[in-house]
Amino acid sequence: MSDKAQGTAVPKRRGRQFSADERKQILDRAKELDNVVAVAKEWGVAPSTVYSWRERYEEKGIEGLVDKSSRPHHQPKKTTQWIIVRTLRASVGCGMILGGATRRRAIPRADLLGQSLDQQVTARLATP
Repeated sequence: MSDKAQGTAVPKRRGRQFSADERKQILDRAKELDNVVAVAKEWGVAPSTVYSWRERYEEKGIEGLVDKSSRPHHQPKKTTQWIIVRTLRASVGCGMILGGATRRRAIPRADLLGQSLDQQVTARLATP
């Protein structure tokens, strides 16, 4: 009998908000019903997500259901800090108007006074 039939609603979630235990629970339910699409709809996730969880679980066990970072391991086209410093130096030196975050990074802070522009920009880029 489904949770909805028992009167307890399954919480709807968006994004990567399921714990490994919840994902295992979803996979067990899908196996029990032999219907991934119905269970996915019941829990508010895409069937393709449940299939990918199942594949990861079959390969790595419960460790495969733990959230993975979506941060890239390598960014080959990332602009180097050297280019950022040179660009900011040139734009500040010639009076260019910088937009948003670039302007906040380029405008010297009181604690940075007396430092070279390179040091100021490097310090600004290091702060979130």
